[in-house]
Amino acid sequence: MSKYKNSYFLRFANGCTLPIALCAGLGWLSGCATIIDKDQVVLVKSEPPGAAVFYKGKNEGETPVLVKVKSAHHDEILVRLGESKKAIELNGDYRWGRSFFGNLMYLSLAPIGWVTDFVSGHAWQFHPDYAVQFANSAGVRPPSKAISQRKTLAIAPPLFAHANLSDEVGAHLEEKLRNDFPNYEILPFGQTVEKFDTQGFDFESQDLSANRNRIFFEAKVDKIFFFAD
Repeated sequence: MSKYKNSYFLRFANGCTLPIALCAGLGWLSGCATIIDKDQVVLVKSEPPGAAVFYKGKNEGETPVLVKVKSAHHDEILVRLGESKKAIELNGDYRWGRSFFGNLMYLSLAPIGWVTDFVSGHAWQFHPDYAVQFANSAGVRPPSKAISQRKTLAIAPPLFAHANLSDEVGAHLEEKLRNDFPNYEILPFGQTVEKFDTQGFDFESQDLSANRNRIFFEAKVDKIFFFAD
């Protein structure tokens, strides 16, 4: 596979200029983290799986499940299995890169950004994964999700020198993957590529780690296929 820089990566990089410009133009009004990172997606798991997950009183589904939470210094997610329930304490770590150094470039205006991020809660970042274990699950009903329900699969944008070639390979992979993964619903490549483009996917390294949960959450998929696979 070609290791040239993907033109989708260039498009993504260009797309980042908007929030950066907003930070530069509005830095004296609000913090950089406040403008860019107002929420975060965390993965909640339990043993056994199938526990109901609640955030701010809303049922977010059953474990394992991705939950979008507001950026804050502290928050809480409630997990319930049968009559048992446990609270997951979300304690944020300070975003030195995004909040501190992101505002530092404004020099004398930096304190305004620091204070804004701190007061709004957007200066903090939660751990991406959380898990709880229920000691006694006897008599607890199994997960309500149908076992036969088809999972969804998205194709990560192939790494090629030109977007047109990447599009052609992605479209070709749709047909191939329908045969290779009969138990998955293969999402149209053109439908999901924009999700990768806007959610922080590293097109050059094909690395999901930085924004894994958000990409899975926004694309609404169970599996992501890479051309190298």
